Amino acid sequence: MPTRLPPADFLLSEARFDREDSDDYDRQIAAGMRQFYPELSHWHDTALVAALGEYGENVEWSADFSIPQSRNEDLLGYLYACQVMPVYQFLHFEPKKLDEAWQHYDAGTSEAHALALFDRVPVLQSIFKTKGAMLEALNRLAI
Repeated sequence: MPTRLPPADFLLSEARFDREDSDDYDRQIAAGMRQFYPELSHWHDTALVAALGEYGENVEWSADFSIPQSRNEDLLGYLYACQVMPVYQFLHFEPKKLDEAWQHYDAGTSEAHALALFDRVPVLQSIFKTKGAMLEALNRLAI
């Protein structure tokens, strides 16, 4: 299944990423990202670097903080999914699981899916403690 990208009028938010002072290397990475991702041109340098690292850790299982040399549509798909379906901010997943999440989202069963993930993914239990707390937090994060 191809990567689901945000609609043209969708504004990807940097709100969940830290906005700290950036060093020279952060600025170089951010400049490289802005070259390939005009959709993220409004993001702070450190938010771009944090998003790149999170994507690497959660999707590719390895954070790569090198200056981007090409566009990776999967990064935009990941950021979009995390903004629309915030439970994926807390998981390591493979693309097939992201596809599964989009199927639940399209079918209107995202809440049930998130509750099932709470039972299967121990990190969610350690972060939120209860299913109710998780749903409350995720509703605050969703667009």
